[in-house]
Amino acid sequence: MTVNNKPAAKANIKVAKPSRIWLIPFLAVLIGGWMVYQDWKNQGTLITVEFKTASGIEVGTTKIKSLDVDIGQVTKVVIKPGLDGVVVTARLASPDYSALLHEDTAFWVVSPQVTRAGISGLHTLLSGPYIELYPGTKGEEVTHFKGLETPPLTATGTPGLSVTLSSESDFSFAAGDPIVYKGFNVGKIEDIYFNSDENKMYYNAFIEAPYHTLIRRNTRFWKVSGFEVELSADGLNVQAGTLETIARGGVTFDLPADEVMGEQVEGRAYFDIYADEQAIIDERYKHSIDYILLVEDSIRGLNVGAPVEFRGVKIGRVVRTDVIYSQMANLLEASSKIPVLIRLEPGRLGLSDDDAGVEQAKADIAKWLGTGLKASLVTGNLLTGSQLVELQYFDVAKAESNTAAQFHGYAVIPVVPNQFSRISIEVGELVNKLNNLPLESVATSTQGVLVEVKQTLMKLQKLPLASMADNANETLEKTSKMLDGLQQSVNALEGIMVDVEQTQLPGEMAKTLQSVNAVLLDLKPLVLHMRNKPNSLIFSGQAGETIEPKKGQ
Repeated sequence: MTVNNKPAAKANIKVAKPSRIWLIPFLAVLIGGWMVYQDWKNQGTLITVEFKTASGIEVGTTKIKSLDVDIGQVTKVVIKPGLDGVVVTARLASPDYSALLHEDTAFWVVSPQVTRAGISGLHTLLSGPYIELYPGTKGEEVTHFKGLETPPLTATGTPGLSVTLSSESDFSFAAGDPIVYKGFNVGKIEDIYFNSDENKMYYNAFIEAPYHTLIRRNTRFWKVSGFEVELSADGLNVQAGTLETIARGGVTFDLPADEVMGEQVEGRAYFDIYADEQAIIDERYKHSIDYILLVEDSIRGLNVGAPVEFRGVKIGRVVRTDVIYSQMANLLEASSKIPVLIRLEPGRLGLSDDDAGVEQAKADIAKWLGTGLKASLVTGNLLTGSQLVELQYFDVAKAESNTAAQFHGYAVIPVVPNQFSRISIEVGELVNKLNNLPLESVATSTQGVLVEVKQTLMKLQKLPLASMADNANETLEKTSKMLDGLQQSVNALEGIMVDVEQTQLPGEMAKTLQSVNAVLLDLKPLVLHMRNKPNSLIFSGQAGETIEPKKGQ
């Protein structure tokens, strides 16, 4: 058996080298990874903005803009869990735009709008709505924001001053209404909110530079409307503003008259809005005294706020005209008087506007009441029938005073009848005088005398001359007595006519009394002639010659 001791032959195995073609996909992966990395590295910040609705916002279409530059795009819109709004997710186009994101950054949707401030967003009719980003500068960088429902009227960073105005009255201002100074628009009302706890309306406003330097600590704001016509006891008051305020109304401001310019306001300050400029003048007087008037006449036309005047100068105003007082038992009682509460201001009387001025005014008024100072209601405007209270000095003996010195804790100022009541009283007195005249007895006596004269004349025709002379003398004596009575009646009527001339009477009565006066003037020469020559009733004769004085020799 033969054994083969030769070694086995080695297998000839060759290892294949990698092909260069694999470099292409490898390079593609590297390039793709690098591109993904670069895209991830250069992509902008992802932000979220809350809105009440997603009106006009579309995913992949709606842009994020700032200063008309596209800086991002909406990527997602979802409804909030509470169904009280939506959350819009958007990505900025570059990480460099992250510098715009701060706590005071503002977002709002730009779309066509018509408001009291004007028309805006018309350019979006073709391009579609977009979200405007206004860069912020305060606080740290954030990515979640709450969007504005309306565009801000004043851009953040605009030089000027923010102020807060408040009002308890029913002023109807709206966002965008102008702030006016001497006819120029210097700012706007930005937003409005109501404080239910204080029952007050607040208006945030912005005054643009350089007009913001006009706002001082003692600056006063008041309502200004386009065109106002007021008929009151003070007369006809017409106020007209600019064309813009005619259409929209607004607020104006200035320093009170005769006041020194106060310190300039640097930060946000609070001011009240007054109804008008007159209300600012009235507000200057801080101290006052209240008095009661007990009025017997009608107070129709006497309104709250009506002026209290002394010789045409305003010294106070009417505060209340109701009858809700504990001392008012029954208004329909014949002796009831209507209480009117007035407020006098010592500052308007020339006294100091402080407690010392109040005490001085009380003492002075108490003294003046004793010398005839009284109140009366006078008509301030015949067209509207508005009345005002006038304080004036009257004759103490003639003026009827109130018996009460106090009413509901207030001092009482006596009241005299108003103008028409005084005329009625004087007319009544005149009628009484006319009724008391002995006109009937004078007429009866005159008729009797004429009858006797007629009978005497008939007797004279039958008597001789001696008897005729005696009867004539007797007749003349009776005639003289009758003429004396007639003369007294004429004198009484003349006195009454003097009173009539001093009294303002209605037209028809005045014309009638003037006619009576003319008749009396015509009758007076006849009475005087008969008194001087009573025999002219019996004996006729020619008038004597007029004796002319001659120059001495």
